[in-house]
Amino acid sequence: METKGTEIAPNTTMVTPTTASPTTTPNNTVATPTTTPHTTVATPTTTPHTTVAPTTATPTTTPHTTVTPTTATPTSKPNTTSVPTAVPVLTGLGHILPKHMFLDAFPNAHPLYTYENLLAMATKYPEFASTGDVTADRREVATFLGHVALESGDLRFVEELKVSTMCQESPEYPCAPGKQYHGRGAIQLSWNYNYKDFGKVANIELVQFPELVATDPDLLWWSALWYSNDDRWNGNIHKVVGRPGGFAYVTFMINGGLECGLNPSNKKSEATRIANYVKFCSMLGVDPGDNLSCQTAAYPPKNLWIDPPTKRL
Repeated sequence: METKGTEIAPNTTMVTPTTASPTTTPNNTVATPTTTPHTTVATPTTTPHTTVAPTTATPTTTPHTTVTPTTATPTSKPNTTSVPTAVPVLTGLGHILPKHMFLDAFPNAHPLYTYENLLAMATKYPEFASTGDVTADRREVATFLGHVALESGDLRFVEELKVSTMCQESPEYPCAPGKQYHGRGAIQLSWNYNYKDFGKVANIELVQFPELVATDPDLLWWSALWYSNDDRWNGNIHKVVGRPGGFAYVTFMINGGLECGLNPSNKKSEATRIANYVKFCSMLGVDPGDNLSCQTAAYPPKNLWIDPPTKRL
């Protein structure tokens, strides 16, 4: 994925039962009895109760100060303790990267790059940053953010500044007339074959409409998460990132032809990737590990980190 993009302008108490009994001394002014009045309620035909108020007819004398009940009297004593709503426990990406941390890390992000969409798209890959290994999971998030920050200019751009066709046409991977497959989205998805493969997963014809990756807020993040979790010709980022030297190998997977080896044509980009990764590791409270550079004699590797072998070689 080559980098950068053209910036698109940011466009307890329970509710009082409605039939509760009077809370003060029974009113001694209710319906005038035909004999010496009691001091409780209207004269009953049997031994008078001293608690429950009548549930029907309003007295014809001085009215009570309570509102006439509108529903039936509860059959049991109401519970006055409210039950707290269960708070969902965040796991994976949402637990490791809370919203305030995301906003602090990308204060100038394009409006289309929302935290909520990132978490929503991450649910499509339940194992992402959710292996149970705290160190590996945090390093995976730091790796993802480090490469995304480099590719998208700290999320300021949704599309690559230098547009080009980037078509490597074949019977399996055609190109649409007049369409360009330069970098778009958080990881700057590039080349017609990546657009086609991602389009299959998203069930969208992205060979015909590649621009959607830069305009749809879901596809912006989904394309990057797909790229980080898909089995590709040179490996699977999610599966290798936790291994020793994993960050360097991920750089090789993303842009090895320009940034890796003893004398790459683009040395500076790898340095920025590493600096981003170390910064995010510090933010997430995890040690970055060793062997972060792919600008060594070990690259390109003699043996690709593929287990099992993938579809396209």
